[in-house]
Amino acid sequence: MNESPAAGPRIRQHNRKQRMQRVIALIGVTVFLAVFLTISAAMLILKRPAFSDLEKRALTEFPSFSFSALLDGSYTQGIIRYFTDTAPYRDEIHDAGNGLSDYTGFRLDDVKMHGISEPPVIRPEDTAPPVTEPAVTEPPVTGPAETDLPETGPVGTDAPETEPPVTEPLVTEPPETQSAGGDKEDPEEKLRENGIIVLGSGQNTRAIMMYYGSEGATAAYAASLNRYKQQLGSGVRVWSMIIPTAVSYYLPEKYQKYTFSQKAHIDYSVPLLQDVKNVDAYGALLARVNEPIITRTDHHWAPLGAYYAAERFAQDAGVPFAPLSSYQRVDREGYVGTMYSYTGDIKLKNNPETFTYYKPSNSYTTTYYNTYFQNPQVSNLFFEWVDIGYSYGVFLGTDNQIAVIDTDSSNDGVLLVVKDSYGNALIPFFTGSFKRIIVIDYRYFDLNLVTFCREQGVTDLLFAACAFSSCAVEHPYLEEMRTR
Repeated sequence: MNESPAAGPRIRQHNRKQRMQRVIALIGVTVFLAVFLTISAAMLILKRPAFSDLEKRALTEFPSFSFSALLDGSYTQGIIRYFTDTAPYRDEIHDAGNGLSDYTGFRLDDVKMHGISEPPVIRPEDTAPPVTEPAVTEPPVTGPAETDLPETGPVGTDAPETEPPVTEPLVTEPPETQSAGGDKEDPEEKLRENGIIVLGSGQNTRAIMMYYGSEGATAAYAASLNRYKQQLGSGVRVWSMIIPTAVSYYLPEKYQKYTFSQKAHIDYSVPLLQDVKNVDAYGALLARVNEPIITRTDHHWAPLGAYYAAERFAQDAGVPFAPLSSYQRVDREGYVGTMYSYTGDIKLKNNPETFTYYKPSNSYTTTYYNTYFQNPQVSNLFFEWVDIGYSYGVFLGTDNQIAVIDTDSSNDGVLLVVKDSYGNALIPFFTGSFKRIIVIDYRYFDLNLVTFCREQGVTDLLFAACAFSSCAVEHPYLEEMRTR
């Protein structure tokens, strides 16, 4: 059968269309391969970051080769983790993604709420009674009580760490071989699980973390301090400083339904303390609430807030205290703290703050020890080379060491500070108040604290931690240090 005269042009047009489709498909494949190969080459050639300013942590290192690691698969897994965790421009890519997602999340008026449900979180009434245990009658502890030590990890099974303290810029994560109890719940790690509200604009932008404490946790904290006082006796003054956070001062009234009251729990602790002196950090900061006492973009307070709290303590303790004008002021511009990494809210990234700290003018030396009070190494009180995004780490550098600061103070007293990371900012302001300052973090201490206080001639024992650590989480650290 012969084709019609009109069929020829249609066939040619169909063939041209097919050729054009093949050309377009080829161009598409070529472009895709070019982009893929370019990105792959960039991932291999471009410099890989070692530290994430966004996440405030050191990134995965390339694994060391060994035949055993190769055989059990850990070496190849380590390589995968390295390439995944250290992608070039990882923080910049995250920032771009956070900018695109700025319109996600629950909004109320001009406020953005992260991790907060609507209707408000309803929590049961706190009915835990105060802890009123009898006074301790056993003889003073004179050494590690091995029979009382719970199964908490390396103590009793591994030898103490013998490496000297690190004196270079330190990462925010504790090492894997930390002190006993390092595998237990860390109150500060739980902070990011609470809801966060970001409000304000420009230089008034602020992130506020909601607070969920309990009377039961507060009572347990007070009871533990009472036991320390009972064992240490009249020769040592024991102090409680519960440090409030931004939610106590800057949360508008209309959002109070999303949080509990830190002040209520701090007030609840005071009558429970038995011959333990309360330091009213809440009142000291309330009087200065219009000053930059608490950071806007981080979960910590600002050094200025720590100064006013330290001043209140010095007044209560009757010890010398240097005026702020005698300190050297240091400003670090462009600071964006942990609240950005917690929320990914680009509003915080776009409105950095100035991190200001103060260096004392009197003479002092700082020595670091491991958690068994071994291997002393003289170093710096201020780790001024840390990256701008980790500015709060300028104090003491890390939490998992014991620091001893010897000063030229006219007061011969010895102050031992038991703290979480909030307490770090207090330490520089005590250099004019005590001849010796000993600093331990309750999460990283492997000795009996009562015995340690006696051996070091401690005159004042100050527990300084934020309300999240003191009133929101019942944890065994304080009691373990007392009984081990």
